[in-house]
Amino acid sequence: ILQLLLNQNATVDASDRNQLTPLHRAADSGTVAAQLLLQFGAFVDSRDLLQMTPLHHATFQGHVTVAGALIEHGADVHARNWMDKTPLHLAAEKGHCHIVRLLISNGADMLAKTKWNETTVNLAMERNHQKVVNVLRQQSIKQ
Repeated sequence: ILQLLLNQNATVDASDRNQLTPLHRAADSGTVAAQLLLQFGAFVDSRDLLQMTPLHHATFQGHVTVAGALIEHGADVHARNWMDKTPLHLAAEKGHCHIVRLLISNGADMLAKTKWNETTVNLAMERNHQKVVNVLRQQSIKQ
């Protein structure tokens, strides 16, 4: 259905009352629709009411394939939401090791601080995500 709508020139960046676009929704659910929306020119760094980009949504939910596609299409790995959290902060606090690695390999700042001066390591430690803490420590040694 999405392909048909897009072929009929549906507005790819339409948003709802929360400023969520179809790409935000696809990134949140991890569907292949995200790839299709990107192919049809969806704005990769659109912001919702909480200043979250589709990459924030994909990383929060642990959708590594969608996160990778967003990055390939130029998503800003340094984008900050209303709490000054980057996608890396969200991946670290949720314990998504594969996404943490993906973001770091694409230049995400491991030392970025949130509105409350929390770093990615702080967030991972607070939630007992030891694997993420280990990844972050290993990466900081490499840098």
